Amino acid sequence: MKKIIYFIALLSIAFNYSCSDGLPDEQFEKLVLLTKNGWIDKDINISESGIVEIPLATSISGTSSNMEDVEVSLGFDPDTLFNYNFGKYRKDSLLYYKNVPNSAVYFENTVVNIKKNNDSGVTKLIIDLNKITDKYKDYVIPVQILNTSRYVLANNIYTKALYHLQLKNDYSGTYTGSTIIYKTKGTAEINDEEQKVTISNKVLYALTDSTCYFYAGQIDRSSTDRDKYIVNVTFHKNGTITMNSAITALKFVLENITMSVVKKDNTSDNRYENVVTTLDMTYKFTDLTSNRLRSDGLVSMSQQVLK
Repeated sequence: MKKIIYFIALLSIAFNYSCSDGLPDEQFEKLVLLTKNGWIDKDINISESGIVEIPLATSISGTSSNMEDVEVSLGFDPDTLFNYNFGKYRKDSLLYYKNVPNSAVYFENTVVNIKKNNDSGVTKLIIDLNKITDKYKDYVIPVQILNTSRYVLANNIYTKALYHLQLKNDYSGTYTGSTIIYKTKGTAEINDEEQKVTISNKVLYALTDSTCYFYAGQIDRSSTDRDKYIVNVTFHKNGTITMNSAITALKFVLENITMSVVKKDNTSDNRYENVVTTLDMTYKFTDLTSNRLRSDGLVSMSQQVLK
C-alpha cells in the first residue's frame, strides 16, 4: 500500500512540474511567412472570360496559437525575379521569364488580416489575361511580404514566391511520339532522308481556350531563337483545325493535320476519364540558315479529365 501511495505522489509531482515549471507554450519565435513560397508552377485553365484567380495565403509559424490580430502587407517583387533570371540564364536575356504587366494583375487585398486564434489568412491574385497582349512570353508573378503588424518576418526564402503561369486549355500539353524532320532539296523539295532528325515530343502552349502555339522543328523554349519559329494552332468547334504563322521568314506551309480523341473510363477513379488526343501533322518551314525543312509526325497526349 505504501508503494502505491508513493507512486501516486511521484505522478502528482511530475504533473505539477510539467504544468508550472516545464517548457513555455511558445518554444520558438513566431514568424510570418507565405504559406506557399519559392518557385511555384501554377496551372491556369483559360476560360472565355480570361479572368483568373489564384489564392494567396500567409501563415504564422510557432508552437502555440496566435493570440493577436495581425495585418500582413503584400506587394510585387520584380527584383527577385531579375535575380532569379540572372542566376539561371546569365546574359541569355532572351530566355528570361517576364513579369506579368502591371495592368493585368493585382491583389484582391494588399493587406491580409489574420485574426486572433487563427494561424493563417488568405487573399487572391487576380489576373486579367485579356490585358496580356503578348502571350508568347513565359510569365511569372513575383510576390513578397512587405511587412507585418506583429511578430517577425521569416527569412526571405519564406516570404517571397515566384508564380510561374502555365496556361492550359483542352489541347495544350506535351505530346509524345515520333516526328521526323527532313531537309528538302531541289525545286521539287524531295525529302533528304540522309539528313533526317527524329524528335520524340512536341509541346503545345495555350494562348486562348481554343488556340495553342508551338515551335517549328526541333526548337523548344530552351532556344534563344524560339520567337522566330512560332506556329499557331486553332481547334474549331466544328472539329476542323487551322495552323498558321505570323513569322514571314518562316515561310510556313501546312500540308496536313488531323486529330483524333479517344475517351475511356478511369478504372481506378470513376470521377475521371482517360482522354488520349492524337495529332497527325505535316508541314514545311524555313529555318534561320535558309534550309527548307519538312516535319512529319504522329504524336499523342494522355490526360485524366474530370467527368
